[in-house]
Parts: sequence; C-alpha cells; structure tokens
Amino acid sequence: MESGRVNDLYRALVEIDKKNRGNDAVLPFLGMALRLLVEIAARMYYENQGHKQNAKKDQVCETFLKEAKKQLNQQQKNNVSLTNEWLSDQRNLPAILDKYAHGNIVYKRVDILKDSFIVADILDFYFGKKT
Repeated sequence: MESGRVNDLYRALVEIDKKNRGNDAVLPFLGMALRLLVEIAARMYYENQGHKQNAKKDQVCETFLKEAKKQLNQQQKNNVSLTNEWLSDQRNLPAILDKYAHGNIVYKRVDILKDSFIVADILDFYFGKKT
C-alpha cells in the first residue's frame, strides 16, 4: 500500500488487533476504527482526485463506498468471495460500518474480520502500490 495516512491507520489497526487477539473488549474499537479508516480513505481519495468539495461532504464514506462498488464491479478486480458478497449486495457494508460507528450492533470477531477483508480490498484497489 502507498505510504500516507491511510496506510498508517491501516497498519496501526493491524497491530492493535494482533496485540488483542484474545480480548473481545477491543472489538467495538476495531469496528468503529474500520468506519474511520474508510472515512479517511474516502477523503484522501477525493482530495487526490482534485474533488475537494466531495472530500468535505458529510456523507463522504457512503458516496465513496458506492463509487468503490461500481468501480470494483466494472474492473472485476477482486475474486475474493467476501468482497463478491458485498459487490452482489449480499452484505450491506455501509450500513454495517455506520452501526459500528454508532455502537448499535453486536460485535463479533468473525464479522469484523469479514468486513476488514472487504475494506482491505477497497483500500488495495484505490491505494495499493501500482506495479
């Protein structure tokens, strides 16, 4: 992944998860942090594209996820089944991330892990090193 704020936050979350594998008390934080990560990625993406107005919108996360879904579907970039679950509307990632952010969801490690794989695919698509 390219260096910068998105990469730094992603790596910090990976480290927090590694250090707290057996402690489910960290799950609400990880869920909320996933939402924050997507929010920051969305703002960075729109700023990098020169769309500063979009980067400052309140609903930037939702707009970014809609655009990412459309782009990933068009590119057929990902064959990961979890991402395909989101792309085919079987998993409502924006709603789940909002529930994580507002604390009104049951936190399960397996669900947070699923969502983190989808977020990782999105981040890789937009911020991965281009070879």
